[in-house]
Amino acid sequence: MGTPNRLGWSAVAYYAPIQYCPDTGRMERANVGLILHVPLYGIVIAKHDETIARAIKFFDLDEAKQGRLRIYLAGICWALSEEKWDHHREFVKFAATRGNDIKIWEPRTCRLDWDTEHGADSEKSTEEAKRAAAALFDQMMDELVYTTNPEATCS
Repeated sequence: MGTPNRLGWSAVAYYAPIQYCPDTGRMERANVGLILHVPLYGIVIAKHDETIARAIKFFDLDEAKQGRLRIYLAGICWALSEEKWDHHREFVKFAATRGNDIKIWEPRTCRLDWDTEHGADSEKSTEEAKRAAAALFDQMMDELVYTTNPEATCS
C-alpha cells in the first residue's frame, strides 16, 4: 500500500492545525489542536490541548469562554474519531466547513515514513503505518500546539 523508499515505506499525509480565533477582525489566532490524515490507510487523528493554556494566555478567556472552547474542540475531535476519509478532498471539505471561533487551516501535505519488515499490503505493515502516524502526530502537536515559541502560537 505504501511506497518503498531507501528508509522503508512512505505515504502522503495531510495535516491542519486547529486554531482559536475569537475576533476575526483582528485575525489573532492560537493553535489549540491538530488533525492528521493518511488517505492510503484511512487514518484520521484529531486531538486538542485539553488545558487550552495558549488560548487562555493570549486571549485572557473567562470561565464561560473556556468552557465553550473546550466543548467546541471536544466536538470536533469526537466527530473525527470515526472518520475514514479515502481522499484528502474530504479533509479539505471538512476544514472549510468550520466556522465561528474555530478555524482549521486548509490541509497541508507532509510525508509519513516508517520501517517495516513486512510487505506493504500486509496487515502488520498497516499497523506499523498507524504507529508511525501516531508518532508523527505527537511530534507535530509538540511543535505546533505545545511549543513555547510565541511566533508559532499566534498569527
